[in-house]
Amino acid sequence: MIGDEITVMAVPETTVGALTAPASASDTVLNVDPGIFSYIQRGYVITLDDGVNKDVLGRVTAMDSGAGTITVKTPTTNAFAAGTPVKMSIYILKDIYIADTNVIEIGGKGMKGKNVPAGKIIRVYYTNNSGTAKTFRWRPEYYNNG
Repeated sequence: MIGDEITVMAVPETTVGALTAPASASDTVLNVDPGIFSYIQRGYVITLDDGVNKDVLGRVTAMDSGAGTITVKTPTTNAFAAGTPVKMSIYILKDIYIADTNVIEIGGKGMKGKNVPAGKIIRVYYTNNSGTAKTFRWRPEYYNNG
């Protein structure tokens, strides 16, 4: 396992709204519909996907609900029309490098994770960088808020 990586993502590429104005190549400020602001936060990852082109724009770095804009870290590569779906993903862990063979406990000792709404996906990516087959085990815990 040494040298491998783990990434955990919640609600991968979930559509939360649309562009309200076209986005040109190299844009980092996007005009979005007002409903988006009830879903996104700074640090969430934004993707634009019109069915032909798909740009992963990195983290939201700024939000201006009054102006109806979000700013993203990575500029668009392609141009997108108004109405293009805006998708979000939330990294819980990103590219965690495994440095030893001991048990890795994340979130133990009283720290609990976020609530996951019904019907939403959490995706675990395990990258085997060694080139040899191995068994990966993990034990998620469930906390009932009720």
